[in-house]
Amino acid sequence: MIGKQYFNKEEQEIGKQTWLLGLAGITEGAIPFAISDPLRVIPSLIVGSAITGAIVAYLGIGLNVPGAGIFSLALLEGKPLLLAGFIWLGSAILGAIISTFLLITTRKSKLKKQNKITV
Repeated sequence: MIGKQYFNKEEQEIGKQTWLLGLAGITEGAIPFAISDPLRVIPSLIVGSAITGAIVAYLGIGLNVPGAGIFSLALLEGKPLLLAGFIWLGSAILGAIISTFLLITTRKSKLKKQNKITV
């Protein structure tokens, strides 16, 4: 949905189909991206995930079940449920924005280098 010009048609279609899976905590949708460009995708996802995890941990939000994305919001612990939900969701959105920014920035750089080489 963002930075479409940096992804081929197949990746764009996969992205359309898998963003909802990501909200549900199902990360397998990222596998085709990671396989096609591991040096850019994996570090981008690690940084965004680490920031999300650090915020949630620092603020004392816990979850005693395996991650289930938005479906686990009612099971958060450590703060009143509404506050914990906002913290969790806000940090997840921030992590996703950071991962997206890093991925698009690195993809853009890769494509510029490829165009210089092929010209």
